[in-house]
Amino acid sequence: MKHALAVVLLVVAPSIPRPSGACSPVEDDYGPHVLDPTASTDSVAPTETNAYFQTYRSDGGSVGCANSCGGGFNTIQLSVDAGDDRTPPNRMGYRFAIVGGQPPPSLLFPVGDRISSNGDFNWRFDSSFHGSFSFDVEIRAVDLNGNVGAATTVTIKD
Repeated sequence: MKHALAVVLLVVAPSIPRPSGACSPVEDDYGPHVLDPTASTDSVAPTETNAYFQTYRSDGGSVGCANSCGGGFNTIQLSVDAGDDRTPPNRMGYRFAIVGGQPPPSLLFPVGDRISSNGDFNWRFDSSFHGSFSFDVEIRAVDLNGNVGAATTVTIKD
């Protein structure tokens, strides 16, 4: 019964009308990075990833729609950029690993290689958590043939 109710909510919720001016939370990313067989002759790895982050709290320390959406989530927005000889930026994949420190509770951390056509990844965490955190994320760019770039490590803290 619980599963049936969850499926109904997932199907019906997007169609519920919202008041004028209401917003939706930003998507986490655009899904898994998929290799392209037409890039099979590419043997050059992507460049090292440039990355920076911003933290948005749903308790008034945030910008954008977090508060106007009724709160309920905190977000770490990670912006990334890497170059490649054949993979366009909007099709570059990224691989993430936590390599040190302590992330915030209930962090929705990506699994597998992910893609974001605008270069931003949004990771949500428990909105009731008001403490500080600091953790290290290793980031590697992955091109359309699966070549993996050098690691960049970013310390994400709040």
